[in-house]
Amino acid sequence: MKSTVTVVALLIAAAALASAQTPVEREPGYVGVESLGLLDPGSVEVNINLTGAMLQALASSSQRSDTDLATLLQDVQRVRVLSGPVPAGDVAALVAKLHAAVVRLESEGWIRLVSIHEKDDEEVAVLSLESGSLIHGIAVLVLDGDEAVVVNVVGSMRPEVLGRLLGSLDSLDHVTEELAEAGGAPR
Repeated sequence: MKSTVTVVALLIAAAALASAQTPVEREPGYVGVESLGLLDPGSVEVNINLTGAMLQALASSSQRSDTDLATLLQDVQRVRVLSGPVPAGDVAALVAKLHAAVVRLESEGWIRLVSIHEKDDEEVAVLSLESGSLIHGIAVLVLDGDEAVVVNVVGSMRPEVLGRLLGSLDSLDHVTEELAEAGGAPR
């Protein structure tokens, strides 16, 4: 009897450990977007932080209309978007912060996919963190004059699914519609 109780207790503990999720901050594709210093925390105009249940709800609601979007959302653990005015001060210092963030991410294994420099105050960097056949993170850093946008998508995304989605920009319209219906973004 004692051994049966011990075995059952061990099975329950193993199931609990198996179902315990790693905090998103420990996931390889996580970027602490708030700590990059590209936005004034008190002036953030757009603040989206989708995780867990909300992402699964979006995946379920997309299942009939866009299976690729639903599949990608099932693989995503977090979508974080911050947008708003840049902190007051030296524009060159802000551009330097963006460059420093890119260098730091590259030193951590991220790959710079896109780098755009237009004027002294317009910069765009898109990076991904890949391992094997999966994309674990996407980071987008944008400075556009007096506005900044920082995006971080964390998960274990399959590139073929992401590629099909990018090939069909209609899917992006669907995401906006889903977010608006969920109260996450205005139409």
